[in-house]
Amino acid sequence: MGASPRSRWSNRDDASYAKKKKPPTKSWKPGIHLWGRNKGDTVAPLLLMGQFTSIAYILMLLSGVDAAGPRIEQGTFIWGKGNAALATTIAFGIASSLALFRVMISGKSPRRRRRLARLWFFAIILASYYIGFIREAQLT
Repeated sequence: MGASPRSRWSNRDDASYAKKKKPPTKSWKPGIHLWGRNKGDTVAPLLLMGQFTSIAYILMLLSGVDAAGPRIEQGTFIWGKGNAALATTIAFGIASSLALFRVMISGKSPRRRRRLARLWFFAIILASYYIGFIREAQLT
């Protein structure tokens, strides 16, 4: 039999074979600068946030349409619950869309999360269209 690995290396100086440390490069950045990158585990809360904000968006849209409906008085657009409620509804819709879209385009998220985000995104678009279609049918 041959010599064991331990006996081959036992008489050598460990310091001479130790890996030398590389000096820090200028391209090193602290972790706070990498906040835009997504990892697989970080898209789960983003998906959940997108789902909750989309539910809130649909509820606000439905309550605004059911209140008195959008109308135009003296050349000014008036939402059923007021212009501040309309701005909040639009903000929630945009936040929901951006969160779901971020999960959909993430390369490191699992396939089932991307599929769920895509399904949820299209369901919200259809629900918004359906709510507008119902209101339009009630006006005529």
